[in-house]
Amino acid sequence: MRAAVALLLATLGCEQVEPRPASSEPAPIETREPVESEPVESEPVESEPVESEPVESEPPCELVDPPPNMIDLAKAIPDAIIVAGYQRLDNFTGAPLPGYEAPGAWLEQAAAHALVEAADALARDGLRLIIYDGYRPRSASEAMVAWAEANHRQELLDDGWVARRSAHNRGRAVDLGLADHHGTALEMGSAWDQFDRTSHVRGVDGEPLERRLKLRAAMVEVGFVPYEREWWHFGYRSDTVAPVLDQPYACR
Repeated sequence: MRAAVALLLATLGCEQVEPRPASSEPAPIETREPVESEPVESEPVESEPVESEPVESEPPCELVDPPPNMIDLAKAIPDAIIVAGYQRLDNFTGAPLPGYEAPGAWLEQAAAHALVEAADALARDGLRLIIYDGYRPRSASEAMVAWAEANHRQELLDDGWVARRSAHNRGRAVDLGLADHHGTALEMGSAWDQFDRTSHVRGVDGEPLERRLKLRAAMVEVGFVPYEREWWHFGYRSDTVAPVLDQPYACR
């Protein structure tokens, strides 16, 4: 039988192939070099523009009216730059304080009128006021003390940087800086709210000292008393008694 098959294959011109023994290794796979094809340029497809829904922004906050016998400094001094430092994150506590639900700055009427005079005098020299803080709710002062105690910063209380009672609570103190007529803050030698020796009125030299003294002179001229340890702080001198208040700055 086998001879017959061989004879048939020879007749057809085919070679008899002996079967391969079985192997556990897989047969090698023949690979080819990749053939680079020319890039095919396609015509750009114009897509219809997608219209997005308009995003409604929140309306600006309208500050509540100040307590009786106080004035909103944003209205009294339109050129002033209201920063409201304790409504922001970049004050010494790192968080907004209670009572500062919205940015604002109020001051007792007599002190506010005096501040208007100081602002007018500085404006004649091309300067504008930056107002970091005016009236301060009592709860904010209490929160400052609590923060200092909780963070083991007793020296802030002992050295007078943080007061348990403040003229700010009566609307008779204000924290200020200076800007040029464009509204650009001027270098004063240290940050507002910075508690070290450079914050003393004469703790720096050069132009920052000149600006501190210019601010101080304008404020003293209208009845404010400077605080030697903080170049930005001024209390208003008055013979009358003003109540301590805790009305918050808030939106209507």
